[in-house]
Amino acid sequence: MLSYLELRRYWVKGLRNGNLYKLDKVERAFYKACMLYARRVKYIVNRFLLGLLQPIVEKLTATPKTQALRAGLEIVKRMYTCLVEKGVLAWAPYVRLWLTERSFIEYLGFMKLNTSVYLGV
Repeated sequence: MLSYLELRRYWVKGLRNGNLYKLDKVERAFYKACMLYARRVKYIVNRFLLGLLQPIVEKLTATPKTQALRAGLEIVKRMYTCLVEKGVLAWAPYVRLWLTERSFIEYLGFMKLNTSVYLGV
């Protein structure tokens, strides 16, 4: 359930951090239409509309730190499964602690985001 005030807050946050301009015209128009609809009926409760709005809200509220955390978590998941399969965690238990530290996850995420493959160079 999303209210007009919540949608407006996400819009302003996207405007301030520059993510509003990363939306294409269709997404921006759809979001504006949903804001007008929510202003009229107070809340958006339709699951279909909420499902369409969720990726747009995530784009609007994304910051470099949250992007790095998501990328870092993907890397940590792959590393963990590989380390369990190879049996490394049995003889190196501190690796499990490193994989749970937020700063290490952010470091891995920023390293992934700053690689030339990710940047498209």
